[in-house]
Amino acid sequence: MSEEQNKEPKVFKRKATGLVREATLFDTFLFNGAASAFGSMVILFGLYITGLPGGNVIAALPLLLIAFSIGVVYSFLTATMPRSGGDYVFNSRILHPSLAFAFNFALVFLQTLWVGFMLWFIWQTGFGPAFYLIGYQTHNTALQGLGSWVSVPLNSLLLGTILNIVYGFIAISGTKNLLRTVNIVQIITLSTTAIGVGVFAFTPNSTFVNLFNTFIHSSDSSLASSANPYQAVISTAASSGFHIPSLGISLPLLVPLLPFLAGGVMWTFYSAYFAGEIKNANSVKRNLISIIGSATFNLVFMGLMFFFFLNSVGYNFMTSLASAAYSTPAVLPSGFTGGLTWIVTYFFGLAAQNPILGAIIVLGMTFSISSAVMLPVIALQIQRNVFGWSIDRLAPDKFSEVSPKYHTPVFAVIMSVVFYEIALGFEVGLNSINSTLVGGMYAMLILGPALACMLLPGISGIVLPWRRKDLYNASPAKIEIKGFPVIVIFGVISVIWMGILTYEFLAWPVYGLLTYPLFAILAFVPFIFGFGLYWAIRAYRKRQGVDIDLACQEIPPA
Repeated sequence: MSEEQNKEPKVFKRKATGLVREATLFDTFLFNGAASAFGSMVILFGLYITGLPGGNVIAALPLLLIAFSIGVVYSFLTATMPRSGGDYVFNSRILHPSLAFAFNFALVFLQTLWVGFMLWFIWQTGFGPAFYLIGYQTHNTALQGLGSWVSVPLNSLLLGTILNIVYGFIAISGTKNLLRTVNIVQIITLSTTAIGVGVFAFTPNSTFVNLFNTFIHSSDSSLASSANPYQAVISTAASSGFHIPSLGISLPLLVPLLPFLAGGVMWTFYSAYFAGEIKNANSVKRNLISIIGSATFNLVFMGLMFFFFLNSVGYNFMTSLASAAYSTPAVLPSGFTGGLTWIVTYFFGLAAQNPILGAIIVLGMTFSISSAVMLPVIALQIQRNVFGWSIDRLAPDKFSEVSPKYHTPVFAVIMSVVFYEIALGFEVGLNSINSTLVGGMYAMLILGPALACMLLPGISGIVLPWRRKDLYNASPAKIEIKGFPVIVIFGVISVIWMGILTYEFLAWPVYGLLTYPLFAILAFVPFIFGFGLYWAIRAYRKRQGVDIDLACQEIPPA
């Protein structure tokens, strides 16, 4: 080979990534399920229901099947291109690298903020209240004090930093170790949630009424002197002008519930982001089991949770408490500084009628309620996206260097941990300046990432059979009904779903984006910035003799 050929810039960073396919079907099933922490849906029900026209969540749940469409598309596209990098890989090869990078850059940016949010949120609405509630139930003032200490912003910053570093070391030590961690946390979460659901299944409403009344009578609630605090909650909400949302089953009443309910099922495709490390990722059947299977599991589990919880607690009472907790905060005991989030969590321990069992339920469910189980999942997603950019020479080569010992992109993990820490500091600072802004931030960090990783893959699925016939014809995802590609059908449905989700998020003030329009605008800024950044990087690489367009015509190395 001539000297000139030896100096020719490489299209890809390397011919092989160095990643190892070691993730099993069991790993990806639990990983995907953890990406949608459905245990928090009961909390979100209380937070959102007062601003929505209907509240029949059981009737609304079957409508979530439309959200499964994006999971089907991801299953097919992952089988077509089983590489780490997720939607960036699909969209850059099927649509255009500028669009792929713009949307994926927005995803990485917004998800980095989300990781920072979770590192803070875990202590503020997770372990802080969990320790306090366990201490309250067991009359242990030390645990109550620990719960209050954990919830202090600076202490949350310290604990979040420690957790960030710990997860960083685990991620560096090997993907399999990270997956084991996710498996353990998810199994604990599912087990304790199942116990909690079982407790409510055997707690009739009359029993819960007595438990709640006894609890309030022994507290400093403004309703402590009432003969029937349970009924007094309903009366208090009504006197403040609250009208209990309808239990009707018409679409105008049910569809507005989908934006928060979808959080329990629609994110279960995250295994696609490390597909280069999954055994048999080129199998459509295997992908459907891990993605759609975990979504189905979450949907059924969530349905049981809502059914038994509301059957025991009472729909009228729960919706009235959601209103009264804000209009008349004194109805809650003074120690419950987390408001409705804390009291609903406490109900799981209260219904257990046993301090030890209640503590197990509350502490275990905290992983789901606080999104702690989701944290390593999203962190891995971000790291593999940046890895994919680097392979295509859109990010510094260091980001795709893989440790020969641990088989992980060590530098990418380290840099992500640094940015997570910056995001954590931002979240703590924002909450300290104006805690009401957190609601707008939360809404932005749901809708923004959803658009970033769900819209374009749907479009890619629609055009794949015609725009990239070579890939489609060679793909195991070439499954057709009377000659018509199945992936196109689900691609169309997923795009429709994204339209519905976006409209409903923007239509109802309770979801935050109408209340905080600045966050609605900021959600789209990373897309624009990422698009411009792509062309700047492309021009820079072109001067180096690297043709990024050529790289995106091929599937990245395995």
